[in-house]
Amino acid sequence: MRQNPFSHCLPPASSATALGGVPARTTIEYVLDIACPIAKLRDFMTDTQQWLPWTMPTLESVQPLPFGQWLLRTSRKLLKLRLCPVTSPDELLYELVVPGRGGCQAQVRIGATLRGCQLSLTLRKHQQLPLPAFTTTARHALSGLHTLKLVLEQD
Repeated sequence: MRQNPFSHCLPPASSATALGGVPARTTIEYVLDIACPIAKLRDFMTDTQQWLPWTMPTLESVQPLPFGQWLLRTSRKLLKLRLCPVTSPDELLYELVVPGRGGCQAQVRIGATLRGCQLSLTLRKHQQLPLPAFTTTARHALSGLHTLKLVLEQD
């Protein structure tokens, strides 16, 4: 599994109720332009074991499970990630489940632009997941995507 060499740059986890000064919501939409070929981004994002360390800085291990699922061990808990069916090759839909606490869904859409590609991320909180846990997860995911952007734009 590839480790995030920039994890020391990520903000510390906290139980803040806002993300970047914006009031916390149960859905967060984020768009990131990346100056790299769309095929490079698509290959990276379809390899779960490659992108997970970027968006989950406390990730210690990833173990594949049947039916497109993964067992994730972080420094604090076990999580389950599953790939949900989609209708487009440029869309990925994941569900992250925290046992006993609900979870969240992450929808990723990839599209070509004049300068490279665009990654659109929509995070949706399940009702059972506490808002502070969702906010912390979203903060880590967005920080990791910014670092990932820098890595993908190298070359």
